[in-house]
Amino acid sequence: MRIIYHLLFFIVIMKSVLNLSKKLAYRATHLNCDICSKSSGINNLESKFVELELDKETQEFIDNCSNNFYQLAKASLLRPVLKYFYTVTDANAILGTGKMFLLSKNHIKYLLENQTFENMLDIGAGDGNVTSQFKDIIKGKITCTEASPNMINVLKNKGFDTQEDISGDYELIGLLNVLDRCDKPISILKSIQKIKKKFVIISIVLPFRGFYTEGLNKLPQIEKVIGSYKEWEESVHRLSRLFLDLGFNIEKISRLPYLSEGNFKSNMYSLDTAIFILS
Repeated sequence: MRIIYHLLFFIVIMKSVLNLSKKLAYRATHLNCDICSKSSGINNLESKFVELELDKETQEFIDNCSNNFYQLAKASLLRPVLKYFYTVTDANAILGTGKMFLLSKNHIKYLLENQTFENMLDIGAGDGNVTSQFKDIIKGKITCTEASPNMINVLKNKGFDTQEDISGDYELIGLLNVLDRCDKPISILKSIQKIKKKFVIISIVLPFRGFYTEGLNKLPQIEKVIGSYKEWEESVHRLSRLFLDLGFNIEKISRLPYLSEGNFKSNMYSLDTAIFILS
């Protein structure tokens, strides 16, 4: 048993060394696709695009994913067992695995032009790791909604208030990687529109592939958002059209990877993500 343990440890360390030599690509495609403009009816959307760079805080998360053997072991050995009884979200909540990283504190300040807000509602906050990045710009409380009971416990232990519905007055609203993982995404956007607010920050993994979980089953979304388009710009234009039709204004658009802790197979996972700042 000890030999197996040391062998696994050696494999992880070697993979970590190799991954540390890789640079994370912050893909920054400018929105200049004429075909997409014609299909969405939106011109000059490229003027909204803001390019973000790989910064120190993001690099620290990447390095930690490579070096945290204990987290990799839990995700590789224990999470597959729990997935027979729980959803991936609940399994991660129980084990403390699968931590995610989207925006650094500097990214958030840059996108929101160093503004501060009285309060924030983060919809579908998960374990609060992404939510915590906003603390520096929120003067008062951050309130969260979350479907997973185990994740709600994690959020409360981190000091976040929680509520069941999307209601109240909040100056900033977060909807971070939720639209493609819920049953009624359009209803959520309409609920957000009813709230008195200054800005909404939305992140969406592209190509868009929407589903939601019921128990241990994955089901197609009840409400359609957009199709799954190969071209990143096409998805961005279609989403922009949807947001405009629902009454939002598009302030900024950006692109960056959505990162999460991995396992022995890959010590970190990265998903191509679009960021929208709406008002």
